[in-house]
Amino acid sequence: MGTELVSVIVPAFNVASFLPECLDSLVGQTHGDLEIIVIDDGSCDRTRDIAQDYAARDARVRVLGSPTNLGIVHALNLGLARSRGAYIARMDADDISLPERVERQLAYLENHSDIDLVGVSVRSMDAGGAVLREERTNTDWRRIKRNLRFGIDIVHGTWLFRRTLLDKVHGYRNMPGCEDFDFLLRAIAAGSRCCNVPDYVGYLHRIGRPGNSVSTLGIKQRRAQKYALSLYRERVATGKDSYNPARIARINRVGWLPSISYDHSARLLAGAVLERNSVVRQCLLLAGSCLLHPPQLKYLIGRQIIKRSARP
Repeated sequence: MGTELVSVIVPAFNVASFLPECLDSLVGQTHGDLEIIVIDDGSCDRTRDIAQDYAARDARVRVLGSPTNLGIVHALNLGLARSRGAYIARMDADDISLPERVERQLAYLENHSDIDLVGVSVRSMDAGGAVLREERTNTDWRRIKRNLRFGIDIVHGTWLFRRTLLDKVHGYRNMPGCEDFDFLLRAIAAGSRCCNVPDYVGYLHRIGRPGNSVSTLGIKQRRAQKYALSLYRERVATGKDSYNPARIARINRVGWLPSISYDHSARLLAGAVLERNSVVRQCLLLAGSCLLHPPQLKYLIGRQIIKRSARP
């Protein structure tokens, strides 16, 4: 296992404050045979300089990128195209991987030939690094597949998958806010299985950091998830789908009133997620969020179904 090269894809945009912690957690992995590919997506801060400093000190770190911001899908596909590992891992540039993360995931895949992609359970933390809660994720492939209509229970930043999976899905597609969901649905439709490593929390996931949300992204994401599910059903039935960039253009069109409504709803929802002192205040924030944008209620119910199904 120690000789398997794992390519870690790290898209990065304006994360100078968090990137050192991210890269420290990767260069300190117990599985040392890594290539760490940082894709700077046109950052305006010192993100690229920091990545290049790490590359100068550690030959396993490589820095790619573009002078302008082209989006996460472009960054991910660039990283995949330049990767060389037999296994590919994902990592968000503002998160932290615990030291044994890659080793544990690699061992799991090598011991479970029927699984192509594996994640780990996470601890959520705020912008300052304070741990908010532990989020156990599903380890049962059947439950994960059954819950697909509500979303995926494998945090994107924790993925580690076999390179052969790319022969089935050929990279990411433009799907606003849910390129990971679309990727996974295509993999599952092609016969791949996925799950999380049992009884292991290996990742610290940062939520609520400044600049980490866009007012209309949530609306686009909900629309795109619905579209991705329809394409999944089409693939299961016919072996292919009718993905259309023109449909994505329509998904991206959001009027000013829904935009304002969703923006306020998302702020209340974020406040509820971060609230740790008052259950009453948390409930009021959730209620206000759902009143401003009713589809939030369906989203929250779906997340609760996924969370409950992850319990032993």
